[in-house]
Amino acid sequence: MLQLGLTKPVLDFEGKYYTYTDVPMALQPLQKPHPPFWYGVTRPESAAWAAKNRVNAVMNAGASQSAREPRPSRHPGARRRARSARHAP
Repeated sequence: MLQLGLTKPVLDFEGKYYTYTDVPMALQPLQKPHPPFWYGVTRPESAAWAAKNRVNAVMNAGASQSAREPRPSRHPGARRRARSARHAP
């Protein structure tokens, strides 16, 4: 729907949850046909959707880990600085 709205002067869309009819798109992007889209993926296998739909994929390092697992810090002292920032007056 976002891509459709950025490429047409008037948006008409009927989906499972939302329907838009004759919505004027007052703002048009400078990049044509639209700005690049970015799709967040949580594991390498998820990048297939992005490739199929010709959008960029972005993935955080370590994103494939469970959210409950502790992640090592990439910067020495980052955890200490974060703790002190929370306790700063």
